[in-house]
Amino acid sequence: MDELPTFAVDFPAAKQLADLASVFQDLTFVDGALDRLWLLQNEGSEDQIQIHSLWTAALIAYYRCFAAGKRFGLTDDVFQTLKGGTEFHQHYKKMRDKHIAHSVNPFEQVRVGVALSNDRERSEAPASVLPTSWVIVIYASEDEL
Repeated sequence: MDELPTFAVDFPAAKQLADLASVFQDLTFVDGALDRLWLLQNEGSEDQIQIHSLWTAALIAYYRCFAAGKRFGLTDDVFQTLKGGTEFHQHYKKMRDKHIAHSVNPFEQVRVGVALSNDRERSEAPASVLPTSWVIVIYASEDEL
């Protein structure tokens, strides 16, 4: 079979077809990730890293299908014919926004605390960092602040 020359095309219908193919790829990934998540849960897996990773990746890929930007994306009106579809979709969007995209999880926040000390040697020592992700303690005297 002879190899035919191919060329990239850049007209609106071609862009829309490429966008739909990209959405299809994302939704195929979501389907596979959720299938794997279902299996893990049915097997009683306690691998929280894998469970969290699959769920996060599925939510991100799912909502990329609705994002406007470089591709056309889907719109929420695809759920109009499904009873409760829009509410379902909005519920998971809010979950994604709260826990992933705009997380307000206290374990992901870093706080800095300053402990005042009159002890000159202690205040000139390197900063002390506690082994937690949310507290950093720096010793300093009042005149160093």
